[in-house]
Amino acid sequence: MIKMKKKTYTLKPTKKQLEVMKKYWKFLQDAEEQFFKSVNIIEQDMQKATGIDDIEFFRCDGDYVGIGNVDKTMVLIQQNKLNNI
Repeated sequence: MIKMKKKTYTLKPTKKQLEVMKKYWKFLQDAEEQFFKSVNIIEQDMQKATGIDDIEFFRCDGDYVGIGNVDKTMVLIQQNKLNNI
């Protein structure tokens, strides 16, 4: 059996630093919420422009990889094809 050495963390944020981090975490959450609202608006516009009611940008592992539809009745159009338009 291989014995694993316990990781020793040499940096421990102070309470003041943790409070700053919490503030920036909130900034990130707000920015992410605004981003997803913007994406939703773009998807709604794309739905109107294409006439496909449930069309959306498809994400995998946190990245946008193509365009498909919720019911999966349309083939996923992958990003490499979309980037070559």
